[in-house]
Amino acid sequence: MSRFTIAFLLFAGIALAGCDTFVDNTTNVAPQEMTELSFLTFNAGLDPEGVLNYAERKAALPQALADTGADVICLQEVWKEADQKKIADDLKLVFPYRYYKVTKSTGTDPLPAACTEEDLTPMALCYLSNCAETDASDVVAIGLCLATNCLTEITGIPAECRDCLIGAITGGSADITSIMAECSGEQEAVEMAQGGNNGLLLLSQYQLIGAKWEKFESFYYQRGYLSAKIQHPIFGAVDIVCTQLTDAVAGMPYEGALGSWEGELAAQAQAIIDLAPLKATDFRVLMGDLATGPAIGRDIRGKNPSVYDMFYYAYYYDPFIENQNAEPLCTLCGDNPLTAAETVDQITSHLLFTNYEALPLTAERVFDDGFIVTDKAGKEKTYQYSDHYGIKTTLSRGSDN
Repeated sequence: MSRFTIAFLLFAGIALAGCDTFVDNTTNVAPQEMTELSFLTFNAGLDPEGVLNYAERKAALPQALADTGADVICLQEVWKEADQKKIADDLKLVFPYRYYKVTKSTGTDPLPAACTEEDLTPMALCYLSNCAETDASDVVAIGLCLATNCLTEITGIPAECRDCLIGAITGGSADITSIMAECSGEQEAVEMAQGGNNGLLLLSQYQLIGAKWEKFESFYYQRGYLSAKIQHPIFGAVDIVCTQLTDAVAGMPYEGALGSWEGELAAQAQAIIDLAPLKATDFRVLMGDLATGPAIGRDIRGKNPSVYDMFYYAYYYDPFIENQNAEPLCTLCGDNPLTAAETVDQITSHLLFTNYEALPLTAERVFDDGFIVTDKAGKEKTYQYSDHYGIKTTLSRGSDN
């Protein structure tokens, strides 16, 4: 399905408004170590209702982040504006540059149908003429037949309708009738989780040049990305993208504009892939919980692997998985006491690089040992930092290179 998806995914917006922005670039503090540049991504899971031990984890996180020695950090699921500000303030001496954008949902009116009868009729007629004998249970075959025989009819469909159809196909709709039905009915609006805030926080030891927020089309959780450029004296100008992509919400049917949870995820991945490099940058680092990852060996299960393939075939390199000496470990793990009982080991957090061929990269899992808190009675208890583990990737170059 990936060839069909990559060929036709487009990016659409929804009615969400940014209500506050925080960016601090006033301090000019250069890191001491210039022969290394390190990046860290971590899904902090700071949801007081969704992940246990919120207060203890929030209190321990700033010092733990400082102790990693990372130069640039992308945090996800710091849902409360107050937590975003406090973490940034607590770490101002270590990370003088920080950026986040507070977003809030605006209204809950029902969404109109993504497609009208007039939008769908030409494609439906073309399908009946050319693809009627296609196996109705083979969604890949349906997509390829449409892409091969009905290109003119598909490209004539409005973008929002086309995105919905792609999402319906990737979501497993079994025949052309159900694909069209998913996109031609009015969609009830659902109040967005976390008040519509996106939960992203970008921290840096280097000045964040041109920092901005861009939103994705998304259902239930507001998704988007933070973008900025940093300038390093050895490694040059680096294009930073910090994001969290859509993951299916257990037990909740998808009612957004892109057909399915996987369709929305694929649309967001394609939007990242389509981003032009920031001006005069040497490479890009994509950081975040991407809700996707490959199956590795017998222990690590795949998570939306076709979307991970989209990044792979767009020449994004994952040193945590692909380095010659890499020993990949799960970042969402069944042995983490903060995860649900049915959790299987997966790699959903990633640090992906473009133009990576000449980059000396090493990667490691972080925040997997937990931290100890001593109560008033002197009893020690170990907590995990989150229901996810993090990843740190380092570029190293000796002074004689």
